[in-house]
Amino acid sequence: MNIELLDPFRQTVPDHIEATILHPSLTSPCNVLSHNNRGFYLAAGYSCGSVIIWCALSRCPLRFLEGLHTPSPLGPVSLAWSKDSRTLVTGGDDGMVFVLRLDERPVSALPVDACGKLREAVGGALALPGGADKSCGIKSVRLHPNDADSALVVTTCGHAFVLALGVEANRKG
Repeated sequence: MNIELLDPFRQTVPDHIEATILHPSLTSPCNVLSHNNRGFYLAAGYSCGSVIIWCALSRCPLRFLEGLHTPSPLGPVSLAWSKDSRTLVTGGDDGMVFVLRLDERPVSALPVDACGKLREAVGGALALPGGADKSCGIKSVRLHPNDADSALVVTTCGHAFVLALGVEANRKG
């Protein structure tokens, strides 16, 4: 019989921390983590607005992407990898979405004012559904599994929409 099914409390549980993912300055806490599809890379978003790509196997930093988002207690709040792990999309509470092409030297960062585009689409200020006026930030961003040109964005003011990122157009031109 399977011991775990008989007594789930008899399973072995790790009793120590193997490694930590700290910002090199040691002053900026990590807010969000995301593995790529194969698990080789780990993206970490810090409250200083930076994103660091780590090698999950060696636990060494590979890329430092500084100054993407406005420094705040939250910084980048959402990270999404493309299927081929060449593109990373970040969303922050500053309302910006960054499309990072990691296979280019230097890394190209395409900023997209997602909340600004939504403001244009709805014709005015963004407000919470309850009517309270608040600056709008990004709550979540996810890439379409088969189309790196579109992302699903959810804002802190309760709006959800598909955002055309223009990754393919910028890659070709």
